[in-house]
Amino acid sequence: MNLNSSVIMLSGKLNLTIVRHDSATLAAVRALNLPRLREQLSKAIAGIKAKLKAADAEFKTL
Repeated sequence: MNLNSSVIMLSGKLNLTIVRHDSATLAAVRALNLPRLREQLSKAIAGIKAKLKAADAEFKTL
């Protein structure tokens, strides 16, 4: 099933397709657009990116 083709997308509106509950939390924080939350979200994203880059580097050495 193609989830994107099964969802009605309104033009000019923010569209989100949430599959995991933690993604819903991040989407809500981003939608609130509060400076304090935006800073915490940026730090969390930076941490996730660092972990992914480290895992990718480790994988490439195998």
